[in-house]
Order: sequence, then structure tokens, then C-alpha cells
Amino acid sequence: MERVKVKLDFLNCVGVDCEGRSGGLALLWNEDVVPVRVLSLSKRHIDAVIDDKWRCTGFYGHPITARHFESWNMLRRLKSESSLPWIVGGDFNELLQLDEKEGESLRSSRQIEDFRDAAEYCELRDLGFYGPRFTWCNGQYQGTLISERLDRVLATEGWMALYPNARVINLVSPLSDHCSILLELEVRGQEDLV
Repeated sequence: MERVKVKLDFLNCVGVDCEGRSGGLALLWNEDVVPVRVLSLSKRHIDAVIDDKWRCTGFYGHPITARHFESWNMLRRLKSESSLPWIVGGDFNELLQLDEKEGESLRSSRQIEDFRDAAEYCELRDLGFYGPRFTWCNGQYQGTLISERLDRVLATEGWMALYPNARVINLVSPLSDHCSILLELEVRGQEDLV
């Protein structure tokens, strides 16, 4: 991450290493532009307060379906730690709706409901997106192709009130089986990128 930080011209960085080819999180910022205070981090999240006004959590949902409940419990715990306007983004490794998937390998409606229940408990709403409909593909072009929307940005009503023109853009990445997610904020007529 140190090389990425320098290449992208950021002064500050905190990261969580990936496990093999999966996971890994990073938060990069310039303290002279916006103050950031990291509250907590683990293999599955980085939680920070931005400019003492709102919270930003980078999230990586557990990749093993039987352990998704750990991710949803962590979300609920994080909610209880602050009442600031909140945004959560990353790879949740789960769908919010059945139509966020194409291809075989059925998804249990119980799995989806568990994620939806956690998001509702945390008062988080999906910000939607521009760009490709699916953010992950198994790459099985000769076999059974599966595409899903696993990566997303969720926010509380309080956060959406601060940034009513924010938008999420799914960007195709030739280096990954996941799309990169770009969050654009409009602040006083100028765009900030997070």
C-alpha cells in the first residue's frame, strides 16, 4: 500500500492485509485536506471519522457463507459505537436482492434476508450505482458464468442529507474479478472523490 499511497499522491494510509487473493482494505487521505481519525480496524473493516462530521467504514464481508453472521454482527456492533452520519462501502460478499445475480448456483433467500435485516437494523440504505450491473464475476466463460453485485455503498439518512448529490460508480478493473467502486461527493459546487 505504501507504493499505491505514493503513486496516488496521498500522505496518509492505513491498511489491512489481504489473505491470499481475497480481502484487504485500505484508507488513504491527505490530513491537510480533511482530518481523519481511525476508530477501529480488523481483517474485515476500517472504521474512521471524517472531519469530525461523519463516519466512513470500509467493509469486507466474510467470504464463507456459514460465517456471514459474523459480518452482520460486526455491522450491528459498529452502529452502536457512534451516532454520526455513516457510510459503509466495500465487498459485502452477499446480495440484498435476488435480481443482483445471474447464472446458476442459487442463493438462499435466508442469506439475503440476514444481510437485509442487518442493513435495516443499522438504518443503512443502498446508494445505487452507475456503470456495470454486477460487481463480481467468477470468470467461468467456458463453464457456468456467475455474476453478482457483491460490492456496494450503504449510507444512513443523515449521511445522505449531508451529500444529497453523492453517487456511486462501478468501474471495470482488468486486474480483478471485482469492479472498483468510486464514490463521488459534491460539496459546495465542487466534487470531492473518496
